[in-house]
Amino acid sequence: SPLQFNIRGKDFLVADTVDLQAVASPDLKVQFADNTFQVRGAVVVPSASIDVEKLDSGVSASEDVVVLDPVDPERTPSSRLDLDMAITLGEAVKLKGYGLDGSLAGTLNVRSRVGREMVATGRLDVDGRYTAYGQKLLISRGELVWSNNAVSDPRINIRAEREVEFQRHRRHR
Repeated sequence: SPLQFNIRGKDFLVADTVDLQAVASPDLKVQFADNTFQVRGAVVVPSASIDVEKLDSGVSASEDVVVLDPVDPERTPSSRLDLDMAITLGEAVKLKGYGLDGSLAGTLNVRSRVGREMVATGRLDVDGRYTAYGQKLLISRGELVWSNNAVSDPRINIRAEREVEFQRHRRHR
């Protein structure tokens, strides 16, 4: 018989590092059979703090390190993922880095079938401030949209603007 279990929790601390702090409320059903993981359900992330610059700067191995991997990938059965999950980000999900100091909120439905690319449907709203070229901009409209396309390839629709004060100079005669 296949391995089956449920993962449920409320405000569970998923990560607590310098670059990522996140609390989640999962409601997932996981099954493992025929070398395939099947995951169904939803995860609500009411609050998180993500520093994308720190996440992006991983530690690289020294030049004198040699990695030997005796496992033959041809002979090792690969595990496969069959995923259908809704991820909802709450109002307290903060994102910082590369000039952005903002927040994300919304729902993303992620699906992955064995042998196929992971795709998503949904929308995440982006809010906050963006600094570029010394200019401080306010995000007046921001959204990341997926329409059954690759998770790594959202449609990005962001408008950041700043208000400029104009002074009219009158010519005196």
